[in-house]
Amino acid sequence: MLLAALAMVLVSSLFVACEKKNSKDGDSSSYSIVGTWEMISSGYYDYYYDTTQVIRLNADHTGTITITGDGEKIVYTIKYNYDSSTCTGDALMTYYDSYYGRSYTFNYEFKIKWYGEDTISIYIREADDYYDYDEWGLIGTFERQ
Repeated sequence: MLLAALAMVLVSSLFVACEKKNSKDGDSSSYSIVGTWEMISSGYYDYYYDTTQVIRLNADHTGTITITGDGEKIVYTIKYNYDSSTCTGDALMTYYDSYYGRSYTFNYEFKIKWYGEDTISIYIREADDYYDYDEWGLIGTFERQ
């Protein structure tokens, strides 16, 4: 259950506009987000244990986000759109909570800041949260696997 709370904090915190000046390997608009991305956090979100976050993005605009830590695992399925010219997109994320027997769906906007084609920082904000609409939260820096 603690991992579920962690996931909510993580998800509510995912994507800064393209800053091509930070791209050491060329024009970031030519980079593909399709692939597997991983970040290991050292107790950052819950202050109790390390977590591993793996984002898998498929070419057909689907994917998964898997968060593991302290013997627990949460998997979100996602459908996303991404505009490489602005490094922004949106994602519909669904999580099935087997404890309560129901699914939860979240709608997010995201931004990616590229540091070469294999390293990204991801920022998100809830697309449906009008109260904090302008608040972007950094999830972290991910490496392509």
